[in-house]
Amino acid sequence: FSRMRRVALIVLATIALVAASQTSGFSAVVSSLSSFQTQDGGFRITSNPNEEASLEATSHALFLSSLYGLKNQINAEEAAKYIQERENSDGGYGKKRSWASDIESVRHALLGYQHLGLTIPNSEQAISFVQSLYDEEKHSFRNRAGEKPDLKSTAIALECLNILGELQHWPDNKIEAIKSSLDKHAVRKGGVAYFSFPEEESLSLVSANYYGIALGALVNYDLKDLTHWAAFIKGQQSQDGGIFADAEKSTVTLESTTHATSSLRALQTLRDSDANFVDTLDIKALLRYLHATPRDLRSAAAAHLAVASTKSFTDNMRTSLSYLRADSTSVGEDLVQGEQIKPILTVTTFNSIPHAGLEVDVEVTFPKSVDGQPGQKLTSKMQWSQEHQQYMADQEFDTAGHLGDITFEYILRCYVSTLGGVISFEVSDKKRIGYAIDVTAAASFSGKALSAGEPVAVHTAFDFKVKLSNGTEPNLVSGAWKVEFKVLDASEVVLASKITDGAKNTEPIAFDYTLEDAKLPSGKITFLVAVSNAQGVHTSHATHYPLSLQMVATQIQLETSDVKFGEKVKVSMQPATLDGRTVIPYPAGPKNSLASKRVFYMDVKSPGGVLLDSIKGVAHDTNGASKYVFETSVKASLQSVGKNLITFRYAPASGEGVTIANYDTDASELYEDSHSAALSYTVVADLRMVDVTEKPSQTDLAYGSDISFRFGIKDVTTGKRVGAGAGGSANAFMLLQHSEAGHSTPIVTAREAARAELDAAGAQVGFAIRWSINANAVTGPGLISLVVTDADGKQLPLSAEGSKEAFKLPVKIGGEIDVVEDGFYSSALPAQAAAVFAVQFRLKCKAKFLADALLRAVVRHRASSSGDFTPVEALKSMVVASNSTGSYQVSWTLPHAQAASGEYQVQLFREIDQERKSAKEADASSYELKPFIELVVPHQGPATSLPIKMDLLVMLAMIGAVVGVTKYKENLMGGSATKAKRG
Repeated sequence: FSRMRRVALIVLATIALVAASQTSGFSAVVSSLSSFQTQDGGFRITSNPNEEASLEATSHALFLSSLYGLKNQINAEEAAKYIQERENSDGGYGKKRSWASDIESVRHALLGYQHLGLTIPNSEQAISFVQSLYDEEKHSFRNRAGEKPDLKSTAIALECLNILGELQHWPDNKIEAIKSSLDKHAVRKGGVAYFSFPEEESLSLVSANYYGIALGALVNYDLKDLTHWAAFIKGQQSQDGGIFADAEKSTVTLESTTHATSSLRALQTLRDSDANFVDTLDIKALLRYLHATPRDLRSAAAAHLAVASTKSFTDNMRTSLSYLRADSTSVGEDLVQGEQIKPILTVTTFNSIPHAGLEVDVEVTFPKSVDGQPGQKLTSKMQWSQEHQQYMADQEFDTAGHLGDITFEYILRCYVSTLGGVISFEVSDKKRIGYAIDVTAAASFSGKALSAGEPVAVHTAFDFKVKLSNGTEPNLVSGAWKVEFKVLDASEVVLASKITDGAKNTEPIAFDYTLEDAKLPSGKITFLVAVSNAQGVHTSHATHYPLSLQMVATQIQLETSDVKFGEKVKVSMQPATLDGRTVIPYPAGPKNSLASKRVFYMDVKSPGGVLLDSIKGVAHDTNGASKYVFETSVKASLQSVGKNLITFRYAPASGEGVTIANYDTDASELYEDSHSAALSYTVVADLRMVDVTEKPSQTDLAYGSDISFRFGIKDVTTGKRVGAGAGGSANAFMLLQHSEAGHSTPIVTAREAARAELDAAGAQVGFAIRWSINANAVTGPGLISLVVTDADGKQLPLSAEGSKEAFKLPVKIGGEIDVVEDGFYSSALPAQAAAVFAVQFRLKCKAKFLADALLRAVVRHRASSSGDFTPVEALKSMVVASNSTGSYQVSWTLPHAQAASGEYQVQLFREIDQERKSAKEADASSYELKPFIELVVPHQGPATSLPIKMDLLVMLAMIGAVVGVTKYKENLMGGSATKAKRG
């Protein structure tokens, strides 16, 4: 390289690094806020240590600190000093020390003091300075002395006077002059309203409208129908979520997006509006746009200001709740009557940094007392604990005399002056006050003791001893309560129950149960002990044992085997337990009570196992046994065509489905073949293309040519339009095939899936295919065809419109592919661990760049230009990276000891050519695989003349540099290599 080219590479790499540093600024700036603070107490816009602090950046940083409670993460005292040192003798503030005062800096200073919770010093002098900027003739303010008055400065000046408490004393005639100006600039038409200030050339339409609305809010200007003002802003939102700045909707900026959301927030805070105008925007898209903000304080503050105007702001907060007993131990899931508890709240933001700037109240609602008195409500302040980094209630709450649910409502408030009000949100929690319960379980089978949780079987015996206590009584044997013992199967069907009445009890509480038969589903069996009073259950304990039984579907009946689109499929089966060779059906229970609680599904799958549909069964009573009927209509979709296999699934209350085996009742054995006719039905269809509105009009095509299809698919048998369906690989595809001489099977060089076209209701009505011929295609004769596939990807017959034959279009692919070299780079600095290489290029035909070429790279080396290239062992097959714009990159590193000086040749092979080679060899034909492209990268061994960091070099592998390279291009038809001229 020449020195100029080396400098160019460094510049390009620096640009790439800057771009990379500007990613994820939304969270990164907040989580690393202290890194923006300088030694003099101020903050700089970026994290560049060489950048000087400014009043603007300091105000932005303090806003974020206030919004997310990060005052403890920065040096707040030094920040306050920094602001005060920017105060000038005229009462104003300058952007930096010794700079002339201006109204924007005054606003930054005033807001900075407010964010720090400090009283504004020398407020009278500040008022005098702001008033000195007023232009009596124009009835508006200027930014600094000697400049022309403008809209932005006027809005900021009135905001400053409002902060300083002076706006209420501003003369009425001056207020009316501003209102009159707003009247002249208000535009109302077609259900929208906005302010237009064409004379404000430095402001976009949306920003000027924002300052107009801000002025209107400050002087109580009547905007009349606020929904019209909100409609204008909503109409400016772009598809990517940001807000267009201009009427032409050509430019989206972070500033216009922030000003738009601030305008909507201002509208909804006006006295005559209860609407939430911000949420009329597409909030999800807005958040995606804002979360991609650059990594600097100005951008981050703007993005967070916009987010803070939405209900999604609290998504940036993470809360966790806990409770401490009087002895400082943590409370578990439930509370024991008589305990005194203190609520604890933890709030964190980005990177789990605690939020220390909230006002928090907790409201506690107790259940009725044991003597029936209404539950009381108590409220407590929660104070920030610097030691524990949590909010802790001022008092403890006593649970004595209460049983049942106790609720906690936490109200969190954050005052941020930039937002002009309080952001509040609530967190709720519920606990249950009950008794301490200790359940000792014992299980045995054939005299052998089983451990808790160990699998059990039929004829297992269970014994349970129950001990109750509270804060004052260590052993409750009697009282105004009842203890109910229940045995539940995996569907939570009650198998047995028993009640002990505490009012009559004098003995220790105990229960026993024996599992007598297998008339229940496999899964978890639960033993539940529940203690209740007049208000309901307040204490419970569950013991679980796994029960393993072989479940089967018996008496399977399928009404039809061949069906068409729209027809009904009806299947029934009886679930049972298979004990050896004995089938034990499940009882339906009185009035079908047991069967209706047990849930079974019929799963319809393709032969390849793709789930096509799940139908919940309807329970019936058949001579006392449970029977389930499954009914569905065949959807008109490609995924339905062909064989549909049936399996059944039990859905226990836990939600973990269990597939049950299909049982052949006639043969008294399990079905061995899941594809049996008794367990499947076939959907028959005659598919044909209809309503073909787009298809190629030419057959002589070049690389880069666009190919379009738009069509529908209809089943001739039923007349129904057919969609793809949601399961598996079912879809329509365009294939481009190439026939190799001497090889009977064509090679598919392109397979492009169709995109579904939907109607207003979301139903698919057609298919659309858009594809550009890329470099994977082979030069010469080819064949374009349209095919459809089922859920397993198996090809289905599809007739062309007006024909019984498949759609096929013979074409000829031609055109020269040019290689555009975007650059190469190699570096071998001794300070780095390895040598770095990078190559970037693009492919082009007739001025159209070609994307999606599937390439692999092989690297070879030679020491001098007269020698032969030999393969580099570690670099024999590398994937070539590419993007949607048609840019391709190859990069690699080598240890210095292996990165010898000389030339490195990058041979690029198309994957399709490797497939062509394999096809030829399979037919015992020969095929010489030659490179598609060859690039040469010169390399000089370790040098010390250019101090470039490794991260810059890695970035170069992504962007390249404009330099000359050697290249070769393969003749795509014959496979011979011809030298291409330099680009």
